[in-house]
Amino acid sequence: MNINEDILQKAAVHVRSSSWKVDKRRKCEVLYLDLLEKVKPVATMLVRVPPSTMWRPETLNGGKEIFVLEGSFQDERGTYPKGSYMRFPPGTRQQGYSDTGCLLFVKTWQFKRSDRRLVNIDAAASPVYRPHTRAGVSVQPVFGDEREDVRLEHWSANHRMVINQVNGLELLVLNGDVYEPSMTYKQYSWLRLPPNQPLNLIVGDMPARVLIKESHLVHAVPGRPALKVETA
Repeated sequence: MNINEDILQKAAVHVRSSSWKVDKRRKCEVLYLDLLEKVKPVATMLVRVPPSTMWRPETLNGGKEIFVLEGSFQDERGTYPKGSYMRFPPGTRQQGYSDTGCLLFVKTWQFKRSDRRLVNIDAAASPVYRPHTRAGVSVQPVFGDEREDVRLEHWSANHRMVINQVNGLELLVLNGDVYEPSMTYKQYSWLRLPPNQPLNLIVGDMPARVLIKESHLVHAVPGRPALKVETA
């Protein structure tokens, strides 16, 4: 099964109008945002975990990236409350569970094989700065390396903006409403934008907060070749 597998195509998923699938093995619900099963389960998804859930120990052969949207997630290393950003590199051994229940944004099988960096960041505590070239926007860097940039952005109410990017991005709305001319993005709406495609947005009457992941789409992952991006 493949879902939104062509990363050269713009894709959007809206939680309120989508169907969740029950994962009986993990005792949770999953909403796939994109999925490529050609070689490995390269996936981006929302995972809804009920309280008092414990998963079997597993080895994360392809690595796993997690952002905690609600509740708290735990493993043998500790507790990750709302706002936590984690990267578990390939080969990590983990037994995940949740006492309270939680909602997670998860990406699997999208690491460089040689990556061995274990990351746990309280994203809400990241320093805030205001880019001089982007009025109405505040940024909190979360993670960055040679392959990608992950950040939280805070957008002022009723703000109009054009996002110009070269290497593609993903955007998850955490709070507020954001509008395109033909689309409305509410809480937990997800958008993937191909390389070199601008994005025209208007923020609603309340400020918005979004999670952005940029530049990773041009790098190869199992079953998906690297993109050749043309620049002017």
